[in-house]
Amino acid sequence: MNPGETGVQSESPGVSAPAAQSPFMAEYLTAEQQSVIENASDVLIARCMAAAGFMYEGSDHTTVSSPITRDYDPTWGPLAPESAASNGYNNPYIPTLGPDGQWTTPQSHDGPWEQTDADRGYLDALIGSGDSPLAGGCTGAASEQLGRSGPQWLSAVNAVTDLQYQADSAAQNDPRLGEVVRAWSDCMAGEGYAYSTPQAAMSDAWGRSLDPREQATAYADAQCKEEVGLMQALQDLQFEYERDAIAKNRPIVDRFHELGLAALEKAEAVLAQQAHG
Repeated sequence: MNPGETGVQSESPGVSAPAAQSPFMAEYLTAEQQSVIENASDVLIARCMAAAGFMYEGSDHTTVSSPITRDYDPTWGPLAPESAASNGYNNPYIPTLGPDGQWTTPQSHDGPWEQTDADRGYLDALIGSGDSPLAGGCTGAASEQLGRSGPQWLSAVNAVTDLQYQADSAAQNDPRLGEVVRAWSDCMAGEGYAYSTPQAAMSDAWGRSLDPREQATAYADAQCKEEVGLMQALQDLQFEYERDAIAKNRPIVDRFHELGLAALEKAEAVLAQQAHG
């Protein structure tokens, strides 16, 4: 089945996780602007931590990360056949119980961290606690100085987040997506699996450890998503609803953008002052 027949314009059905950016991203600061704010925040945190008797080095925020290619979606399950063949319906980014009874995870761990009194004092100063004179510690103080905390900022962030959530929810309930999901179900039936939706496949009675049946099902699932262009169709609809939400709620979105630019201006002033000693 061609996803274009549903009225949703889909490109490259073989791409499991579309990389295009949400229309809402245009309302956020750019990655470069955000790095300016993060660098200024580090400067303010370092000053605050020094006053509390601690050294804080911060991080390098100058490198802009490239888009992440996802092979799993918490709502839709496996997206890449190769990953699905290895991980089944498990999220590959969280620990899973293997056939040998051992928990495995992509990230290594050096064992439990035993927190010392010095560690607690550092964290109290950094993020705050009942013993810290600063609400939110030095991190919270830096956010406040840059205008990225408090009722106005939180209200603006929550308003835009709600708009995007409502738009994305509407996309998932759009009948046009339902047609693509039915095409996915037909594809799965052709492979010998009877599921009406990807969520039904995800919630099947899989065991705690991986077995060949789960891996084979997940592999077919991801292949069928690619074949019918499910994730591209979903993204097309999400972007359609998001553009509409932005257009109908321009004052809310503009307010969010204005507060972001105000924070950027404050951050640039902090860095300029730091550069001149």
